[in-house]
Parts: sequence; structure tokens; C-alpha cells
Amino acid sequence: MVSAISALLTRSSSRNNDLVLSRIRRYRSSLITANHLALPIFPKLYHEIGGPFVGKRIAIIDDSSAFRLLVASLLDIDGFEVAPFPDAESFLSKSVKPEEFDLYLVDINLPGMNGLDMLSTLKTDARTASIPVLLLTGDATKARVKQAAGIGVAGYIAKPIDPESFVERVRIVLELG
Repeated sequence: MVSAISALLTRSSSRNNDLVLSRIRRYRSSLITANHLALPIFPKLYHEIGGPFVGKRIAIIDDSSAFRLLVASLLDIDGFEVAPFPDAESFLSKSVKPEEFDLYLVDINLPGMNGLDMLSTLKTDARTASIPVLLLTGDATKARVKQAAGIGVAGYIAKPIDPESFVERVRIVLELG
């Protein structure tokens, strides 16, 4: 499957890049389940032929390193630049500039400062208040969703995620601003 897509990409011209990209997206789910080692091949190819999200910066703040890797792999295919952070404190550290991101993906249940407290801090800062946020959570209770809505998040995605719908939600949030 990987060799078929690679061959298609090498034969493609700029006229049919959209067709090639749609085929890459269609194969995303099968690649993740059948051959997850193929994922690092595609970001370079995607960046070479371009796409609407190339260069968009996304911060993922989640305490699970495996989940951060999965999200980064999924988003990297579409040309997003993903910066992973294990907790709120590392994201809010002086070495990181939160205002340079286009989207925050935040787990609610983080060690130390939880995701909602971190978002409250970001939403009160004029430099970061307008940056959209998607919550990633296994705790999608009504109370949590209501609390998140009060902070001003763009939405939430329940874990475990579906790869196709996850990437589509990220695209929609970025397109809407």
C-alpha cells in the first residue's frame, strides 16, 4: 500500500495534487492500523506538494506520550507542525510562546495544573485569548463540558479518538478560526 501511494506521488503533477492528497487521507486509517511505521514517510511528501494547513502550528498538551505521538503522526500527514507537551507547566514555561500557535489540543486531566485551569489562564491573556481550543478527554461529563464551554473552548473530542473524524474536526476548527 505504501509503495502504491509513493508511486502515485512520484508520477503526480501539480494538476492532480488534490487527488493524490485525497487518496493519502483515504488510506490514513488503514495505514495507522496496518502499517503505522509508514506514517513518517508521508509528511515530507505532503510538504513537498503543499496543502492548506502546511505551517499551521498546533500544541498538544497531554500526559500520555503514546497519545501525543499518535496525534502528532495524524496531524503531520496534513502538514501541521505539532509541538507536544506533557503537562500545563511545560507549556506555560517561559521558553514557550503560547501565542505562536494556531490551535491548542488540551487534555483535561493533566498532572499538576489541570487543562481547564490552564485554559482559564490562556483565555485571560490578550495574546492567547483568540486562539481556538479543542479539549481531548475521557471525562466528557455534562459538568465538565459545561465548565469548558464557560471558558470558551471550540469543542471537545472524547477519547479514544477516531483518526478520520479527529483530523476533520481539527481542520474545521482552524478553518473557522
